[in-house]
Amino acid sequence: TTLKCYTRALEIVEKLPDSDKERFELLAERERFLEHMDLREERARAAEEMLELARSLGDRARIAEAHIRRIGVLIALADPEGAAEAGQAAVSIFQELEDKAGEARAYRELGYVRSMNLDNAGALEANLQALWIHRELGNQRAEAGDAGNIAHVYRSMGDHDSAIRWNEEALRIDHELGDELGEDRHVVRPRR
Repeated sequence: TTLKCYTRALEIVEKLPDSDKERFELLAERERFLEHMDLREERARAAEEMLELARSLGDRARIAEAHIRRIGVLIALADPEGAAEAGQAAVSIFQELEDKAGEARAYRELGYVRSMNLDNAGALEANLQALWIHRELGNQRAEAGDAGNIAHVYRSMGDHDSAIRWNEEALRIDHELGDELGEDRHVVRPRR
């Protein structure tokens, strides 16, 4: 039913004058819904349609957003190289636009892609870039998430001392923020 509603809404908005931006937003919402439904092929088509529309608009911010969406799609379709290319494209566009928050988001996604591709050095580099930008922006909640991601990469590498240090950094930030859920997420529990 939800997909039918999105299809109908897209048909209607297409008939309205100057509705490309609204169409982009509807496609983004539809892509997000398709992700939750794990409909990978349809999601891939939606992300490509977003990218084509953003390019036709010449809207660099929307092009970067479409690339961010493509990262998740391409990982789900087992195309880590394509996902990494999409991530790097998003980073470059956000840098060009001087959008630090967008750049940090793209780096975080790129870190995930590289981690999934077992490129630990690349994952560390991307997550550190995200962390430094979030620190510069004063976004402590995102900084705690980045520190947790870095700890995860170090655990994957078998460097448990570095993993513990970064995990403690995430815990410290969560504690400063009074984020009990975040603290619970970053507590290391012994394996059974």
